[in-house]
Amino acid sequence: MILKNKINKSGLAALPSILVIATVALVAGLSMASGGLAELSISQEQLRSQESFYIAESGIADALIKITRNKKFENVGYALSIGEGNATIIIQKGIPVAGQTTIFSTGSVKNGNRKIQAIVNVDNNGKVTMASWNEYVD
Repeated sequence: MILKNKINKSGLAALPSILVIATVALVAGLSMASGGLAELSISQEQLRSQESFYIAESGIADALIKITRNKKFENVGYALSIGEGNATIIIQKGIPVAGQTTIFSTGSVKNGNRKIQAIVNVDNNGKVTMASWNEYVD
């Protein structure tokens, strides 16, 4: 009796299928990782922007304290270090009109910058009141 060797060829058909599935999985994984890195970058930029805004607000608050303590306080610019960032504050009297004081504060963290302008009124009795407050872009 002659026995013929039967070769099982079902494994040969599975190999290309496994390679195709692995390639698709790899491409999907890489695209998800890329999207995740982009989201991380965006959220870090947003965090820096918020930190810069809060630092600029702190600069306005510091300037208001200085003006409240000394009604004639005027400064062409000073810096305030806050955490990892800093605020640059400029106080100008009589701008935009006499009796008003304008405060410019720029908050900076790494590459993020935010700017706030506040206008306050200082009356003859030394009372300081906020006339306007807004964020601005150069």
